Amino acid sequence: WYDEASNDFWLGAIFLTTYYLTFNVQALFADKDNDQYLASIVATLNSLAFFILFSLLITDFYPDYHGLFTWLLAVTSFLIYLIAKAIKKENLRLTYLGLSILFLTITIPIEFNGEWVTILWATEALILALVGIKVKVPIVRKAAYVIAAIVAIKTFFVDFELLDFSFSNFWSSRLFVYSFVSASFYVAAYYLKKSSSLLEYTERTISPLYSWASAILLTQLLFLEINFDWISVALVLFAIVLLVVGLFFRSVALRIQSSVLVAIVAIKTFFVDYELSKFSFDDFWDSTRIFVYLSVIVSIYLMAFLLKKNFKSVDDNENYIAKIYTWVPTVLFTQLLYLEFQSFWISVSWAVFALLITAFGFGLNSKIFRLQGILLFGLTILKVFLYDSSELTPIYRTVSFMVLGVILLLVSFGYNKYKDRFKEMF
Repeated sequence: WYDEASNDFWLGAIFLTTYYLTFNVQALFADKDNDQYLASIVATLNSLAFFILFSLLITDFYPDYHGLFTWLLAVTSFLIYLIAKAIKKENLRLTYLGLSILFLTITIPIEFNGEWVTILWATEALILALVGIKVKVPIVRKAAYVIAAIVAIKTFFVDFELLDFSFSNFWSSRLFVYSFVSASFYVAAYYLKKSSSLLEYTERTISPLYSWASAILLTQLLFLEINFDWISVALVLFAIVLLVVGLFFRSVALRIQSSVLVAIVAIKTFFVDYELSKFSFDDFWDSTRIFVYLSVIVSIYLMAFLLKKNFKSVDDNENYIAKIYTWVPTVLFTQLLYLEFQSFWISVSWAVFALLITAFGFGLNSKIFRLQGILLFGLTILKVFLYDSSELTPIYRTVSFMVLGVILLLVSFGYNKYKDRFKEMF
């Protein structure tokens, strides 16, 4: 047959089409349940065999029409689905619906290239998810999940090589593709969560997976698009957005994603960003370290404030995270002072900072800030006695001791005035 068909397209096309339609008609007339299961298997194998053989045939004669053929096969499968639905063939109905989705999905990479495959697959996955929720057909939703998984994998491992953002190639840029995919995933996650009562039990974990996939892709996008010096700032701003949206929509998944990003930012800032350019008035705008550190510090303090303000709407674990958020900026600012100052000025800056956060702790009745102040005072005293007393010149050593003494006197005064509050810390 293939030798004959290789010389005559229409002969092969008629033979394959007859073969395809014959088995489909036979499947529709299956009466018993066992026959319907067998008919579903036969229909699937028949459709796949027809697609493969006809694809080989049409590629040899009319390669430009390969996508049209695949799309027509998707339409045909959908029409047979409607027939099976009308005659109440449940198994066949679902089989042909799945085949229709399969061939439609295959049509996209045949007709389109590169970034548009990702965009159209993401669109298809979103539409299938919404339709599956609306018509309450699990197979449609599950097809959406499979396509979404393929989109996520393709975006992460393939599309990162797309063009950098520019206005001239916006529609084909990496920024547009990643943003489109992430937006479609977040929309799907929202509606799946909103309709969770209509879903099967095993589907209720899908909504968080969609949002996690979006967060991972957007994080990867920031690493790809943003200058390395400013990645920490971009990530912490993204974390704030996730936290705010997570609080507004009461999404635990988004708030956890925010916490993970904060952990990444804190580690990167402490262990990597310390090597950024030191502050200098001569190169003010190139002094990236102080700007990065301060942006991260202020942002994390803000997130701690937001969690504390909304403590009634979050669980106990997240309230514990809010306390951690108050420690991270303090540690980072202490490190920043060590990096930006020299010799005895480090001790002075630490002592002043300890005084400020201790006073802040008393003013806001915050045990955490008061404890941080005490610990930083202890660190400062250790530095003065173990390092400053032996390494500094007599003048700087004297000034260091004097400044520390004045600050400790102020702390002593504050303690006497607020000793009742101080006792509450323990």
